[in-house]
Formats: sequence, structure tokens, C-alpha cells
Amino acid sequence: MATVRFDPHGHLYDSYSLKRWAEAAIVNLSKHGDDTLPVVFVLDREGQDSFSRFRREVPQLGHWEESPDGRFGYITTIAGKLLVIRGVQYVSKENIEVLGLGVSRRVADGAPAADLIQMIFEEGGVPCLPWSPGKWLGKRGRLVRRLLESHTPKSLTVGDIAMRTFFGPPSPLLRFARGQGFSMLYGTDPLPRKGDEQLVGSFGRAIKRLPEGELVPAILESLFKGAEALRTCGRRNTPWRAAIRYFFG
Repeated sequence: MATVRFDPHGHLYDSYSLKRWAEAAIVNLSKHGDDTLPVVFVLDREGQDSFSRFRREVPQLGHWEESPDGRFGYITTIAGKLLVIRGVQYVSKENIEVLGLGVSRRVADGAPAADLIQMIFEEGGVPCLPWSPGKWLGKRGRLVRRLLESHTPKSLTVGDIAMRTFFGPPSPLLRFARGQGFSMLYGTDPLPRKGDEQLVGSFGRAIKRLPEGELVPAILESLFKGAEALRTCGRRNTPWRAAIRYFFG
């Protein structure tokens, strides 16, 4: 295996075709070479359990293999093989998103963001603060700044999404986080709208040098290493596509 290419901000909504979702992820993340392992972190919102759906539906279109601890699994279809890793998307008390990569949901939405970050890290996951349109402004933006100032790049990562095109909107907080050495995790963040399942895996990161050891823990370890270990794969939305997704999602 030469390369691990991953989308750290994947969602699997009930409205999606699982077959189209899985095949899009495999194709989008594997298009740059055959010797590639495509990986999607599947971030469940409150009330979701994507792995339960994998167990029910994947055998109808291919093969499902799950780890003993339920932390990850492999989907194999005619399109290839996809590693899916559990994750969770929390909405904090302050109404910002906090992602937990490599962990399951432990509490309901509504806890303080700082507590969520600490809980995810203590569980062996990777906490991530993802940029989202309009949610890093004003009072919430000041909270994000305080969270960045009170954590180190060894305990927190920062997310950016495909909808934020190269033409904006600009984010001083993303620039600040990058300047402080926080690892930037690029992902698609698909919306629950028709057609967005085709986007999964179209924007993400690739691991340059995977640490030795078990695969999934090695991937999680790499997420904290930023430019030292990660490079960009895929592309952001065009401004036109981003506008359609945002205003007509």
C-alpha cells in the first residue's frame, strides 16, 4: 500500500443510496493510483448509526467486514475496497460543531465545546473544529479563537470543507490556526441533499508516511502531524457549485 487517501468529514444520510455513496468514495479517493487505500471517516449526527446501516445493507451489494471493537470496517464492492472509520459530529452548547474522529458518540449534543474536545481526546480519538459557513463569526468566532489558544496541535485539529472555495469566504481563524501549527483536515462535508453522496471523497488528505503499527491507530496518529505527514488530494467546489449547495441544499 503506497498511499492512504481519506475524507475526514464524511456523512451518510438516510436519503443517500449506500451503493452510490460507497462507490463514489472508492472512485474519488482512488483515481490517482491503484495502490491506494481509500478511507472515509463517517461522522454520525445525533440519532444516526451508520455502522448499523453498513451491517444491514452492504451484504446486499458486496462484502462487509467489521473490526471486533466496532471502530472500523471494510466495504468491498465491484468498485474496490473502502475503509470506513467511526466518527461523530457534536453540536456544542455554544452551537459550534466539534468532530470526533475514530470514536463513537458518548453523550448527547449540548455539552460545552471544551468538554467535548477533552472527552474525544481522552477516548483516543482526534478532536477537530471544522469551519462552517457563518459559524465562526461574532461570539462563536471568539470562542473558536479561545479554544485554539487553549489547546496545542497535539490535542486538537482544525477542519476545512470543500464548500469554502479558493475564492472565499476568507477565514482569519483558519489562517491563525495554520500559523499556530494546527493540522488542517480537508473534507467534503456532504449535505443531506440529492446528489451530494457523489461528492464524498472528492476533497481530502493523503498520508505521505504512515507510522508503523496497526493501521487505524497509525492513521489517527498521522492526523495530528499536519504538513509533515499530510498532503491535499482532490479539489474544492467551484464557486458556482458551492453556491448551489449552500442556497439550495
